Formats: sequence, structure tokens, C-alpha cells
Amino acid sequence: MKKIIVGIFVDMLVIIVLLPGIVAGSRDNPEISDTTGDARSYLDITNAWFFEDPSTPDVLYTTIEIVKPSVIPPKQHLVVSWEMNGEHYASMLAVGYDIGIDLPWLYYSAIEGRGQFGDPKPIISTIDGFFNKTDGTVTCKIPKSTIGNPQPGDVLTNTQSQCFQRFRFWGRMGFCPLFRYWLFTELLGKWQVEDTAPDQGYGNEYIVLY
Repeated sequence: MKKIIVGIFVDMLVIIVLLPGIVAGSRDNPEISDTTGDARSYLDITNAWFFEDPSTPDVLYTTIEIVKPSVIPPKQHLVVSWEMNGEHYASMLAVGYDIGIDLPWLYYSAIEGRGQFGDPKPIISTIDGFFNKTDGTVTCKIPKSTIGNPQPGDVLTNTQSQCFQRFRFWGRMGFCPLFRYWLFTELLGKWQVEDTAPDQGYGNEYIVLY
């Protein structure tokens, strides 16, 4: 009987390792990948991924790897978004909105809801994060209580990352006006002020571990 139980346990471990999406994401195994060279280097996404740490089971981490991140250009939005149980969530680092103590130059947040026209106002929570210019990564440390309290086995779907910048009259024109989209896509290419990863569709799903 003991051998049977041990055998079942080993089989379960093998299944957990092999099932796609269950193993925590990493630079070598990201949920989201993107081609580079299609945006300004400080907005140009290479990869993005989710991961958890068994020592902090109440926290979900998201990381964006960027070609050459910078804290100098203002009004950057570095975002990872996903859906879970029919709701929209995101983590974000906003750079360069220094308007006081409540919104410092580097502001990390977790967002529940989309905030689109007709939707309820999104719930925004201040969180911690890490900006590592050396390895080109931005990591958000998200208390699970701020993103719908995901439970082990819950699936994060429609994973995506967006990095964009609002400034001067471009910002007042909105995130993606047709003229600006045409100008950067057709003429300016690598000087694009937004990047979405992947280029089409969504990244891989992530299954919550803890």
C-alpha cells in the first residue's frame, strides 16, 4: 500500500512539471514573448512572465523584460494584463508622474477592472516593485488580495503586456489615435511610443500554484 501511495505521489509531481503553464514563468520560459526593434528601446518588450514564491504564497509576481529600460522619460506605462474568472486585472509601473508623495516618480500598482467606457471604475491598489536596469527587468509584487484572491488552480488567461508613453499633445490625443498609429507604424517604426506583446493575440496561460 505504501508503495502505491509513493507511486501516485511521484506521478503527480511528474504531471505538475510537464503540464504547460503550471511551471512558474521565467526569462527562459516566459508566458509572453515579443519581437524587438518595433518601439523605443525603453518601451520595447522582450518577454514578460508570471511567477510565485512558496515563501510568499499570498503574492503574485509579474516581470517585464525590456530592451533598455529607463526611468528618465516621463509618463511611461509598463503593464502586464490578464483575465481570471471573467474579470480583468493588471499590474503596472507608471514612470514620471511625480506630482507628490501619493504618486512618486516610480509608482507600482495593481488594477482590478478595465476602466473602459461603460465599465465600473477600476480599483487601483499601491504595491511594491523592483526596477532592475542591469538585467532590463521591471517586477511587480502583487498581493493576491488586490487581484481577486486567486486560488491554487485558477487560470490566468488572455495574458498580455503593453508598454506605452503619453506626453505633450500625443497624450492629450489619447492612447492610440489613428494618425499617431499611422505615423509611427508606417513611417517611424522603431520610434514607436507603444509596444504590445505578443504582436498578435495573447500569451500563454498561467496556472496559480499557491
